[in-house]
Amino acid sequence: VYIVLVLFLSTSVLPSSIQGIHSYVYAHSSQGLTSFAPYDYEMGNWLKTNAPLNATVVGQPADQQIQMGLSYRQSLGGNYMSIATQKTLKTALSSNNAAISTCAISSLVGDNSTAVVIISGRTVWWMEKPNSFSVVYYPQTLDGLPPWASQFNNTAYYRLAHQVDHQIYAYYA
Repeated sequence: VYIVLVLFLSTSVLPSSIQGIHSYVYAHSSQGLTSFAPYDYEMGNWLKTNAPLNATVVGQPADQQIQMGLSYRQSLGGNYMSIATQKTLKTALSSNNAAISTCAISSLVGDNSTAVVIISGRTVWWMEKPNSFSVVYYPQTLDGLPPWASQFNNTAYYRLAHQVDHQIYAYYA
């Protein structure tokens, strides 16, 4: 009797309950659930294979979480970055001066780590928000690099390491 009851619950009631919970959370959550696109996955695999083991993923919080998980590299804390770290990171990314930018990024990652700056549509969305707490979990289309990202073309300070479909970029600082 118990076996039949367990089989019934595991095949009919529980899956629909879990799907219902997922639908409710997705529909009623202010931030939703994190998801990633094929280009995120490809970037993570590239980082896992090519980035130094001491690399630190630097970027928008959700990008850090995704790339840290896929590449087995450290990050600045992803969704758990302090407000001070988020402000320093936003200042570094938005600076028109590549020297100031790399100095700020170096202060965040430390001397014994290689910074890998990730720029994606999530980054652009995050940079446009005045509140550092704003985190975008879903992939965002990147329609060209924004003007503030022009500093990453300064090869004296940054080197384009990899890009996927013009949707996500990795720069070594």
